[in-house]
Amino acid sequence: MSKKPTQPDEAFWCLEVEIKPGKLEDFLSVARDLMDTMDEEPGTLDYEYYLSADKTVCHIHERYRDSEGLITHAENFGRVFSERFMQACSPTRFNVYGAPNDAAKAVLAQYGPTYFTKFR
Repeated sequence: MSKKPTQPDEAFWCLEVEIKPGKLEDFLSVARDLMDTMDEEPGTLDYEYYLSADKTVCHIHERYRDSEGLITHAENFGRVFSERFMQACSPTRFNVYGAPNDAAKAVLAQYGPTYFTKFR
């Protein structure tokens, strides 16, 4: 259990994607560009990308200070990166954790997330 204080609507996710055949370099390129952008987003607290040994699957972990930070990132992604990202990979699982507000859930609805809330 974390002892760090959190915002009431702090949220984080794990997105699993399959990298399309022959698209690894395209995926890595868009991932690097996304990470550069996230460095500048004040509401983004943390992000990590993990590749499988055969480089066909990636788990993407992202954490946001609050729903506003999550919305800012999701809107930036949709406006700037979504086309390149979807050409390079296919999402297979999208789990969202924490307590994003209704506005954040509305933005994420297009991606078909499964929500998990802390029980303690």
